Amino acid sequence: MAFNLAALRLTLRVNMETDVTSRPDLPVMRQLLWMLPLILVLSACKGEQAERETGFVPAGDGIAMKPLGEDSTGCPMYQPIASDDRMVVQAIHYPDGQGGFTMDRLAADCPAIN
Repeated sequence: MAFNLAALRLTLRVNMETDVTSRPDLPVMRQLLWMLPLILVLSACKGEQAERETGFVPAGDGIAMKPLGEDSTGCPMYQPIASDDRMVVQAIHYPDGQGGFTMDRLAADCPAIN
């Protein structure tokens, strides 16, 4: 019984050492893990550029107006987005007819509300 137990211990030790040291997939995993941050950075840049090209209206001073659609009367609605980390008012804005925007729906250059 003691002989079999010693042989079993030796077999387990040899199997554990060979499994840890002889992994053929380890270099491939390192390459994939190295490329993951690069892929994330490149995909984030592409997404930001695509978002900026979908109808944003420049409003000056690093702020752009993101189109939100139209209300029930057909008046276009916009949301301000800053190009940096500044905070902007998160309210619906309407075109004022003079190239600017207003939060007042009644002062907007839109059809009257019934």
